[in-house]
Amino acid sequence: MACRCGAADPAAPCRPIGQYVLKVHSRCDLSCDHCYVYQEADQTWRAKPARMAASTVRAAAARIAEHARAHDLP
Repeated sequence: MACRCGAADPAAPCRPIGQYVLKVHSRCDLSCDHCYVYQEADQTWRAKPARMAASTVRAAAARIAEHARAHDLP
């Protein structure tokens, strides 16, 4: 079975992903004066959702589980 992990060379050995970082909350409460996101003129972040939708979290978890099963990961 060919690996579907996105390797540029389909003949290359597959290296399954073993760690994930899923950012579910987009706000920061540190308020650093050097922060280009929260301290500068571009305030478009205010109109974006503060939390990832539950449906997106479920979809990401399902894809991670699918990957783990496909590669026989614990």
